[in-house]
Amino acid sequence: MEKEFYTRAEVADMLGLSVGYLLQKDSTKLLPFEKDQKTKRVRYSREVIKKYIENKLESLKNKIPIMEVLDE
Repeated sequence: MEKEFYTRAEVADMLGLSVGYLLQKDSTKLLPFEKDQKTKRVRYSREVIKKYIENKLESLKNKIPIMEVLDE
């Protein structure tokens, strides 16, 4: 069973980012988070992480044709 929410450290590890970099992304709202009402800890939903990864992959796909032209 997959978790519904992840901690900042877990997300940083999953995405191969530092916690500091993730903090920067929080401030620009590129990777939104919420605070647990009981613990007041930051947590990220699985859907937000999934959407972030999909956007990154799409961005890479858009760059690949340019790279292929440069290699020719």
